[in-house]
Amino acid sequence: MTAIGGVAGAFAAMGVVFVVAGLGQVLRPVLRERRARRWTPVRADVVAVRQDRRVRTGDRARSITVTVVTYRYRLPHGGPLHEAEADLSDSDIAVPGTTATVHVDPDDPTRSQYRCRGSAGHGCSGVVFVVLGAVAVCIGALLWGSAS
Repeated sequence: MTAIGGVAGAFAAMGVVFVVAGLGQVLRPVLRERRARRWTPVRADVVAVRQDRRVRTGDRARSITVTVVTYRYRLPHGGPLHEAEADLSDSDIAVPGTTATVHVDPDDPTRSQYRCRGSAGHGCSGVVFVVLGAVAVCIGALLWGSAS
C-alpha cells in the first residue's frame, strides 16, 4: 500500500465515523419526537424550576448550567400521581404553578417526556458532521483513485 493509499483510507474511515455520528445527532431528536407522539398527552402541573450545575468530563471538561423542571401528572383514567423531572432547552418555558402538556408512555406511566417537539438547532451540529464526513469520504475516494 502506498502512502497515498493509507491517507485515502484514513480520510474514508474518518469520514464514515463523522457521517455515522452526525446521523445519530440528527435522528435521535426525530425518533424521540415520533415516540412521544404515540404516547398519551396529559396535563401536568409544573411544581418547580431550578438551575443545575453539571460538569462534563472528557478532554474538554467544563461546567454547564441546565434548567430542570419538576412536574406532576396523573393519567386521564386515574391512578397514582407521578412526579418527574426534565431538562429544558433554551426554547422551553416552565413556570411553577402553571400546567404543561407532557406525553406519557401508556405501557409504563412512570415514563414521560416533557416536550415532544424537536428543537431547531439540535440537529444542526449533526448535519455539519454528516457534510464533513461526506467530504472526507469523497476526498478519500479521490485519493484512492489517484493512488491506483
